[in-house]
Amino acid sequence: MNRSVPVPEATLIGSEEDSPPRSVVEELRAEMHEASFGAASERHPASKPVGDGCVEMSFVLLESKGDRSQYIGLYRCTTEGAGVGISAHDLQVQVIGEIRLENGIYSKKIVSAQASN
Repeated sequence: MNRSVPVPEATLIGSEEDSPPRSVVEELRAEMHEASFGAASERHPASKPVGDGCVEMSFVLLESKGDRSQYIGLYRCTTEGAGVGISAHDLQVQVIGEIRLENGIYSKKIVSAQASN
């Protein structure tokens, strides 16, 4: 993942008090990127990532309700057969992550990660 790309301003809707800190959003973003590799591997278990593996195409705020913010990341993943490398697969992976604020503590989790051809 290109760490030099800042969190888009659109992901931080509302006042700063209502939004998770940028550092927590960046941590979730990194976890979502890692989850994209897993989803691509599940789709084609006998394949391995090619080149940069999964490249982030977009990352935006999906929904914000009270103490919960959900983000969606779209990734393009390229894999090839692990054996002889004949089969190449170009996949799109959608990952949804969530940040919750409970008792003053932010928690992150991956809600879903799924690949499609």
